Amino acid sequence: MAKVNDKKTTRFIALAIIGTLVLSSVASVVSLFIGM
Repeated sequence: MAKVNDKKTTRFIALAIIGTLVLSSVASVVSLFIGM
């Protein structure tokens, strides 16, 4: 069970981290445009 879920969990965590970074960068760019 642990061996099977290992790859899926790692991939999910990596996707979550990448998604959070992308969302934060997009939000900062949008706030910059709104500020201008």
